[in-house]
Amino acid sequence: MTSTLAKLHRKYGIFDEFPIDRNDWLPVMIETFREHKDLGYLHSYYVDYFAQYRELPIEISGSGELTGVARTVDLQFIGKNVLKSNKCKYFIVFEGSLADVTEPSMTVLSCLWATEDSNLQADIMKRFWPGKGKSSYDFIVKCLSMTPEVASDVFVTDAVRIANSSGKPALKMNRELLHSEIAILNPEYVVLLGSTAKNVYGKVSPELDYEVVALPFPTKNYRSAEKIQSTLDEYARFRELAY
Repeated sequence: MTSTLAKLHRKYGIFDEFPIDRNDWLPVMIETFREHKDLGYLHSYYVDYFAQYRELPIEISGSGELTGVARTVDLQFIGKNVLKSNKCKYFIVFEGSLADVTEPSMTVLSCLWATEDSNLQADIMKRFWPGKGKSSYDFIVKCLSMTPEVASDVFVTDAVRIANSSGKPALKMNRELLHSEIAILNPEYVVLLGSTAKNVYGKVSPELDYEVVALPFPTKNYRSAEKIQSTLDEYARFRELAY
């Protein structure tokens, strides 16, 4: 699984540099996982993934820096059972990272789904996401009813990772990459969070061997109480279907 994903991602050159080698928050955060009872496997995965990624050739690449819906390319999250079984139950797609390169995004923070260690969660938030408030993260966890048990069968990625010469999402390439990942992960559910994720996925075929679920992006920002409740209701229906 690790080598297959590294080969696919290197083919598209989704990382301009090796995040684990950067002199900033990301390798420090990954190192925090090394000895943790729940997240140690993630440290091993990222080290192994990038060791293989850097040795492979780029075959296809975009032609510009991401702007707009995404500004950076996030590390994917992969659950422990996914690595053991070479398949996932829930393939979750966020829209794209609007976080500055100096801070983690929700996709990166999904690694915390794999632990109930509130001290570690608080430490990560304080050190790497200061002043952002934990409410956005907590609302996503609430909507998905995410627990370590569920997270062990989850793969998380972004819809937008490749740009065209104008810095806009290269739709065709992002769609190809996403569908290639789905083929590798062999999920039961593909969960598209937000309109961009839905657009990048494209038309849903009636002959799929997995269920596609499109949901509104789970946020309370700039939304009325009625809209927030509607979002919660949609996620409740998803949970009844899939959990």
